[in-house]
Order: sequence, then structure tokens, then C-alpha cells
Amino acid sequence: MLDTSRHYFSVDAIKRTLVGMSHSKLNRFHWHLTDSQSFPFVSKYYPELAKYGAYSSSEIYTHDDVKDIVNFAQVRGIQVIPEIDAPAHAGNGWQWGPSKGLGELSLCINQQPWNAFCGEPPCGQLNPKNNHTYAILQSLYQELLELTGPTDYFHLGGDEVNLECWGQYFNDTDLRGLWCDFMHQAYNRLKIANKGVEMKLAGVWSSGLTQMPCLSNKNFVVQVWGGSQWSENYQLLDAG
Repeated sequence: MLDTSRHYFSVDAIKRTLVGMSHSKLNRFHWHLTDSQSFPFVSKYYPELAKYGAYSSSEIYTHDDVKDIVNFAQVRGIQVIPEIDAPAHAGNGWQWGPSKGLGELSLCINQQPWNAFCGEPPCGQLNPKNNHTYAILQSLYQELLELTGPTDYFHLGGDEVNLECWGQYFNDTDLRGLWCDFMHQAYNRLKIANKGVEMKLAGVWSSGLTQMPCLSNKNFVVQVWGGSQWSENYQLLDAG
């Protein structure tokens, strides 16, 4: 897994990683493409994401860049697994909605004190009650699926949702249920983006919310990122 949001890596640097993977017989490259720090992917449908979210105009990945990386990986037996982390870890790059008549796409962007509204700075969490947010995600999924080719596995993010952030706007709502609804809507949008074909598995990062029974283990797999002694790891195993 390579995080190109917190730390931008050039195409050549990513290729060096892929070469190292091929020598080590590692065959899945999990590309954590975006996060709240930056949005380096240049979408053909929503170029505003990179315009407002990339660290600079040179620290981006165009469609040609992604195709180049995918082709380079494929001839080395490596599958590229893209990820647009959502609904948390989505801040910079999402702030242009009101100026385009789409409303607030993300909430709590760069809010302070950060430790009250997100897991790490800068803050940003997608608006779960704005349909434009889901439409944008669907377009991003479609673009990435077209660029990376047919796949049985796609990563939806899903980690570290801060309920205090959403609670400022939806204090009359079951916030944990709101997260469940978001993940199901994201999964449905992924299916639409995949030409109506249901993805074999959708990955989500582990969090306190993945312990909830709302995600079916027939459709979702939880990727654990915490320490081996974290209690949630064993709860997930017990839940299948």
C-alpha cells in the first residue's frame, strides 16, 4: 500500500516500488490515492478536486499517468487496487461545492481544534446527506475502474469517521446508522460504476464502526490497520 496523498510520489518512484514488488513476488498494489491532505488525481468529470486539492499543479496524476502505472504493473504480474478514502479522510479538494451550486460536499474541512473533529489534521468528512457527493464518488469509481481494468476487489476507505463532525449538522440522526448508510450507498454507486456488476468484494479499513453488524461479509472485507492486540481485530474475526 502506498499513500500518495499525504506524501506525493512521482510516477517514476511508484514504478520503482512496483519493480521491488515484482522481485518480492507481491502482486497487489493498493493505491491509497487520496486523503484529507491532498487530492492528486485529475478527474475528467470533476477536475476541481485536483485543482483545489493537489499540493501543486505538478503533484498530480493524470489519466495517462494512471494508465502508465497500471500497464507497468500488469507486465510484472501486479494488480492495481485503487482507493478513494471516504467518507472521512476527505477534506482538501472537496471545498468547491457551494461555488458550483452543489452544496457542501464535505464538512469540517480544516476545522479546529482538529482532535475534536477528526482522527488527524487536516479535518474533512464527506456530507452523507448530499446526493452530489455520491454522484461524484460514482464518477470517480467509474474512471478508476476504466483505468485499472476489470477487478474483483475495490477499496472504499470507510475508516476513522468522527461522529462529532457530523453531529454538528445532524444532531437528530443516528450517526452510526448514517455511516452504515453511507457505506451501502458507496457500494451501490460502485456497482453502477462497474456497469451494474456487483463487485466480489469491497474493502474497508477497520474502525470502531466496522464492528457494527450492518456490513455483510458477503460483500465487504475489513482490512485491519491497527496493532495486533487491538480488541476490534478479534471482534471482527469472531463476526466472520
